[in-house]
Amino acid sequence: MKGSVRLYKWEASSFVNGPGERFVIWFQGCPFSCPGCFNRDARTFDGGDLVPLQDLWEKILASGVRGVTLSGGEPFLQAKEAALLLRECGSRGIDRVVYTGFLYEELKRDIFPGTRELLRASDLLLEGRYRKEIPPDGEWTGSGNQRVLALSARGMEMKSSRRTEWVEREYIISEDGETVLTGI
Repeated sequence: MKGSVRLYKWEASSFVNGPGERFVIWFQGCPFSCPGCFNRDARTFDGGDLVPLQDLWEKILASGVRGVTLSGGEPFLQAKEAALLLRECGSRGIDRVVYTGFLYEELKRDIFPGTRELLRASDLLLEGRYRKEIPPDGEWTGSGNQRVLALSARGMEMKSSRRTEWVEREYIISEDGETVLTGI
């Protein structure tokens, strides 16, 4: 798989960033400055690491998870590369969730190279800017204005499993003792 993506970080096993156990990829760079953003360090465009897609793909396969979640930063700023990765995931039966601050209606206008391809390669889209003053109405969203949209039959199944009570965050302790806080 050719190409690279600029990432803030990735986590091989998470249970709060979509349905079931997931490999989560946080992209670097975001055009929004949502007050209370959970991933403030992912907003800058000059941070993170440039990671070859092939290396990322091998990490996903090695993790053995059934799902991949793209988050941010903003994945649609690197839509072309993200679509390549998610198409490969789909061909192996790995379900695909994408978080975005953009509205679906904005994305349908193909605002970045690869936008349509990324939408087609996604099962579930969680969209809308984070608004800390609007409490979430179910798992996987950070605020109640965000929508959970099924973009495939698999996405419909995933969406139907959504609960109104959920765990908002998790702490992951790596083998080398590093602690990671993740959640919605």
